[in-house]
Amino acid sequence: MLAPIPQNESQRLATLYALDLTDRGPNSNLDRICKLARKFYNTQMSSITMIDAEVQRFLATDGFPPNPLPRQLSFCSHAILSDDILIVEDALQDVRFFDNEYVTGPPNLRFYAAKPVSAPNGVIIGTLNIADGAPRKFTQDDAATLLDLAELAESEIRTFAMDVFDQLTGLVNRRGLQLIAEQTIARAMRQGEYVSLIYVDVDKHADGGSDLPRLDDDSLCKLASVLRGYLRGSDILARFRSDEFAILLPDTTDDQTAIVKERVREAINSFSTMYETPRYIDVNIGSSTLEPSGGDLTLDRLIEEAND
Repeated sequence: MLAPIPQNESQRLATLYALDLTDRGPNSNLDRICKLARKFYNTQMSSITMIDAEVQRFLATDGFPPNPLPRQLSFCSHAILSDDILIVEDALQDVRFFDNEYVTGPPNLRFYAAKPVSAPNGVIIGTLNIADGAPRKFTQDDAATLLDLAELAESEIRTFAMDVFDQLTGLVNRRGLQLIAEQTIARAMRQGEYVSLIYVDVDKHADGGSDLPRLDDDSLCKLASVLRGYLRGSDILARFRSDEFAILLPDTTDDQTAIVKERVREAINSFSTMYETPRYIDVNIGSSTLEPSGGDLTLDRLIEEAND
């Protein structure tokens, strides 16, 4: 049975692209977590995976072949649908997996348990899992240990994220958005889609008067949260510098971008009324839209045109 696509798939894939995990090479700490899991549970296999658009990739593995496998055959593609542990005590008795070729043929999986692993922004990107060729029970104590091991994996992944996520707001930063844009633009060129960007510069705010201070950290976090609530699931919100935000809009025409800009204005207005004394905000909002046949289709060009 094919796993449904998560509702936040666009954000999930964007998070994967921002972390750029596939190009980081082996990680001894993640390898060690897999070895601990395999040894503790006495299973044939353990791995830390991430689920890409079409394949399951291994960040670390002990017992599993390290080669990517098709997403439609992946047990983990089911596990990422919830933050709860997925337990399959006997795959032959599970309607989702009884006819999976990894159950009916080598490695003849029967038992599988996985705890979803999340990035620092809370988005599930993959799993820590164990698997075996024999059915078995999985107790509450077993589950508690798997939770602890998954937290160790998430802690390690947080170290990857330090250079691509803004530590204050949890949004991707400019480098993270660049990595996302590379994948988004490549897909747009293959599929003939538009790519758009909205640039938001919140210059000043105050309770009135001429000398307007910058937004403080608490206000920036609140503004980021409000903006996220007004955007579509596929829109990628990033923090660039201080009070500047960028929103990458995959597969979005100029007319559709105008609608999203209005939502951004609504978000700013909503943010300004969150305080007992309404905040007066000086904000500039620019946008750009590039066609896939436009030649120089890059993030830098989108930003440049949005700032004109």
